[in-house]
Amino acid sequence: MKRLNITKILAFLMLVMALGYAPMPALAESADNQEGKVLPKPSTPTPVVDEAGLFSAAVKSQLIDSLKALSNFNGSQVVVVTVNSLNGLDKSEYAYTLGDEWGIGQQGMDNGVVILIKPKTGDSSEGKGQVFIAPGRGAEGVLPDAFCSELVNDVMIPKFKENDYEGAVLEVVKIIAPMMRGEYSVEDYEKLKHKDDALYAWLGSSMCCLWPFLLFFWYYFLRRTFIPKRRWNSSSSWSRSYYDDDYGSSRHSSSSWSSSSSSSGGGYSYGGGSFGGGGAGGSW
Repeated sequence: MKRLNITKILAFLMLVMALGYAPMPALAESADNQEGKVLPKPSTPTPVVDEAGLFSAAVKSQLIDSLKALSNFNGSQVVVVTVNSLNGLDKSEYAYTLGDEWGIGQQGMDNGVVILIKPKTGDSSEGKGQVFIAPGRGAEGVLPDAFCSELVNDVMIPKFKENDYEGAVLEVVKIIAPMMRGEYSVEDYEKLKHKDDALYAWLGSSMCCLWPFLLFFWYYFLRRTFIPKRRWNSSSSWSRSYYDDDYGSSRHSSSSWSSSSSSSGGGYSYGGGSFGGGGAGGSW
């Protein structure tokens, strides 16, 4: 009788141990199953999927409103995706696969764009920050590879190095969205950029020669005309309003861009677009 009880007890203990160790292989198997896979398609489609938690609620809402407005305008879809890991995939392969599996852009038009970001988590190769801009087949003419590389290396990565993920994404979307709407081309962007660079260079060299005349103008005109009549307080307010009139539009362009596109309305769904292999990326 005692032997029977001991046998039952041993059998019970072995069963408990078996149940205790069983979940561990299952968990390991589950982790292995993520290798080579991208994020699953969201049950509720959205133009911003922030798995890495890089954006504040306000910035995320601003991006969603603006990108929904773009989709409602002509069907073009720019989707920003942040991830904690690329699951062993190259950044380009991850972006293309995600774009295809989610069906970003219109079917037949393939006018989707994936902006993929994996933040930097350390100095090892696995911890490097990664970014890739992948246009769909139909968007490669609007966003050629060389231009995507320029956006990544000149606009995004410098801000990423300062941990300004929000600023980088807001700026690059502000450039890409009007292009996808057909408001201007890469050539227009480059001309304006070089024109501004030339203007700043000219102003910089000219100021070296003009500053004595400007000092003279300031002393004899501003100090003798404005200050005695308005005093320092009114002069200061005049300066502020002058600054706002001249530079307010560029300084507040981000907020106006958001508010003008916040009336997106309606739902949002991925349209079945496909990706062919264009775009560019980088790491830091």
